[in-house]
Amino acid sequence: MAVLLAGYFGVFALTAWLLQARRRRWRRALWLSLAGVAVAAAMPFLPSATPVLPTGSLTDWWPVLALPLAYWAPAPLAGRPDERLERWLLSVDLRLGWLGGGGAHRGPLDAALELAYVVVYPLVPAGLAAVIAAGGSGHVADFWWRLFLSTLPCYGLLPLVPTRPPRDLDPRLPRTRGPAARRLNLELAQRLSNGWNTFPSGHAAGAVAVAWSVTQAGSPWAPPFVALAGAIVVGTVRGRYHYGVDSAAGVVLAVVVCALA
Repeated sequence: MAVLLAGYFGVFALTAWLLQARRRRWRRALWLSLAGVAVAAAMPFLPSATPVLPTGSLTDWWPVLALPLAYWAPAPLAGRPDERLERWLLSVDLRLGWLGGGGAHRGPLDAALELAYVVVYPLVPAGLAAVIAAGGSGHVADFWWRLFLSTLPCYGLLPLVPTRPPRDLDPRLPRTRGPAARRLNLELAQRLSNGWNTFPSGHAAGAVAVAWSVTQAGSPWAPPFVALAGAIVVGTVRGRYHYGVDSAAGVVLAVVVCALA
């Protein structure tokens, strides 16, 4: 795991250095990548017997630090958005009827999907806690392998296929109205998002990978995690946080990774 993460962050640190004349925010990418390298480099030296809350050891929980860094580090290296790809992604959504409401329809379904999308943020630590509670630390390595192999390609491809979130391209979508969960999601996206759309969807891939690991660990919480993963995948499209193709590709990627890992 440490080698995988060090390699991922090392690639973006080197890329940031090489692109310093072409990317205004290259320093941000470099420092985020170096922070990721430091997190990875510390892994072999962590005391595995040190307990932390809610359960498990410091070794079990340490990779949590790498996930947001892996998401943020590639973003400053993206250039101009690929408008041709954006138009194609939108056209697929339109043909398949996946445009969704983006908060414009305020029925119970939209509110529930928006709420599910809020849960994306604590999903990984909650899933890890469920895995440890069900099977101890024996399933933790599989959890992290599935999660990182499912999400790192989504984040790492961003500089090669830079696209904007569909919510930023459709002027019809409300920014301040809609369910409370919608307003919270937009606020969190403004503060925590890297400002780009990941293709495939890291949210969809990560949710499926977490649900898969919780199920494989034999946790009694598996059904809620599976249902939540499905709601997140649908909510990414319905709320216009991702294009339909993004989310479908994220699901396929995670299923393939989890089936092989």
